[in-house]
Amino acid sequence: RSDRFFPVAIPSYSSGRKDWMNSRCLHVLPVLTFLFPTAAASAQHIVNARPPIGERKFRSAHVDYVVENVQKILGDGLGQLFANCFPNTLDTTVLHSKLVENADDQRLWDAFVVTGDIPAMWLRDSMNQVLPYVRIVDAARRANSTDDGLEDFLFGVVHRQASSILLDSHANAFAWTGPEGQTLAHSGDQTFKASFGGSTVNAMSDKRIYERKFEVDSLLSVLKLATRLADAVGPQLAASRLLADPSFIPALAETLSVLEKARSCADASYTFQRNTMEPTDTRSHGTGFPCKDT
Repeated sequence: RSDRFFPVAIPSYSSGRKDWMNSRCLHVLPVLTFLFPTAAASAQHIVNARPPIGERKFRSAHVDYVVENVQKILGDGLGQLFANCFPNTLDTTVLHSKLVENADDQRLWDAFVVTGDIPAMWLRDSMNQVLPYVRIVDAARRANSTDDGLEDFLFGVVHRQASSILLDSHANAFAWTGPEGQTLAHSGDQTFKASFGGSTVNAMSDKRIYERKFEVDSLLSVLKLATRLADAVGPQLAASRLLADPSFIPALAETLSVLEKARSCADASYTFQRNTMEPTDTRSHGTGFPCKDT
C-alpha cells in the first residue's frame, strides 16, 4: 500500500484523512534532523527552484496538492527541498505528452521524458523518474478520486517505452527528434543489427537511437512501470488500455525473445564497440569476454 510509505492527501479526502497525513508526516523532520544535522541545517537556506507555473512542462493538480501540503508540514527547509525535487520530472523533463494518431488511425497517449541533463529518454531512467507519481494515482483512486491527466501521461510513457523496444530492443536510450532533442550523439559507436538480405547495418545510423548499450534492466523497467501502473488503476482499466496499445504486447514478446537469446553465449546478434578511455564503456571484440550459458 502506497499510504504506508508515502504520506499523500488528496483533495477529496476527509478532514480526518488530512489529520492522519499530518500525524504521519510530522515525525519526519525531527528524525532527519537527528540523523543528518548538518544537512538539516543547510536545508534551511534552500530557495524555491521550481519553474514559474507558465514554464512547467506538465502539471498535475494532485501532485501540486501533495507538494503544497507536505511542504507545509516539513517546513521552510526540507519542505522546500521536497517541493523542488518531487515534481521536478513533470516540471522540467516532459518534452512531449499528447494524444497522437498512429498508422492504424488509433488515438493513443504518447509521452517523451528526458533525463534532465541529457536530451534523450532512457528506458530505465524514465521509469524511475515517473514511478513516484504512480503512488499519487493509487492514492487518488483509493480516495475515490482520479487524476485523468496524470494517468494519461503515465500510460503515454509506457506506450513510448514499448514503441522504443520495437524500434530497437538492444538500445537503452532514444533521441527526441524535436527542437529540444539531440540526435546522433554516439554516431561513432560500432553496434550492428541485421538488415535486408542477411546484411548488417550500424544501428547508430538511425537518428532515433541515442545510445545502444544493451542492459537487461532497461527492458525490465518497462515491465515494472506497466505492472505498478496496473496495480494502481486496477486490472480492468489497465487491461483495456494496455491491450488497446498495438505496441505493448509485441514489445513483451520481443523482450522475452531477447532475454531467451541472451542466455546463450553463442548468440552474436548484438555487438558493441566504442572508442573510449574507459574499458567498461565498450565490449571486447564487440561481443564481450567469454561467458557461460545460463
